[in-house]
Amino acid sequence: MGTVIAIISDLHINSTVGLAPLRHNLDDGGTYEASRTQRWLHDCWRLFWSDVELIKTQTGYPLLTIFNGDIGELDAKARTHQVITRNKAAVLEMIRSVIERPVALSDWALFIRGTASHIGKGGWLEEEIAQDCDIAIRRDTGAASWWNWRGEIGSLVLDIQHHARLGSKPWTVANPLGDLAVRVELSAHRARQKVPGLVVRSHRHTFADTGNIYPVRVCTSGAWQAVPEYAYKADFTAPPDIGGLIVTVGDNGEWTIIQKRYQMRTSKMQTLPPINGKST
Repeated sequence: MGTVIAIISDLHINSTVGLAPLRHNLDDGGTYEASRTQRWLHDCWRLFWSDVELIKTQTGYPLLTIFNGDIGELDAKARTHQVITRNKAAVLEMIRSVIERPVALSDWALFIRGTASHIGKGGWLEEEIAQDCDIAIRRDTGAASWWNWRGEIGSLVLDIQHHARLGSKPWTVANPLGDLAVRVELSAHRARQKVPGLVVRSHRHTFADTGNIYPVRVCTSGAWQAVPEYAYKADFTAPPDIGGLIVTVGDNGEWTIIQKRYQMRTSKMQTLPPINGKST
């Protein structure tokens, strides 16, 4: 049977510029209201899952949803004030609220651990969420989240992990992915395993793709977080790519991948304000 695979990453739920519930009651009785940017992210999130649901309905295939790291934002290194709350119980509650629809749509869920500074040492936040999910794919140890997952989905051998290197300039962004494609292929040959057809990485909040240049296709996924404080300190020139990936593995052995991208609004060009009420 074929399978639909939805791949999303870098939700950073609890970041004030990340995906969030539209309204959330905090522990002390106050209520957090999503910002205009977060409302836009929420609209994109709703559209993405409507597209996933449509493909699932049209094909009649079961759905695997992959949460590829950094599902939440704990700011473990205390580097920013851009968090909604420091209450870990409240963060868990927000995450469960946001992922309720995709989990309800899915037949399986795969949780990949992200970055310690965002989701805690040992990926405990993603493990906690995964353990609470009945459809989570579990390891032999009983853990419900993974650092890396490689498996066969019909005719497709998929290798998925959170972290990846990308080039630092627009014209070199995808260059390290070619290196990764060759290393993954060589590693599979040496281990006498099937060569992955698709390798997916995340972390950099950027879509990139090697296409069909190599036997192993490597893609990176977008994010669900706008521009955080850190980005402005890291030679910021353009907003992140917002969106996710939808892979359809057919009964006939063919598979296709769709990049669902949502364009962020760009800031208006600013002009100097009037002096003493007079235009300049």
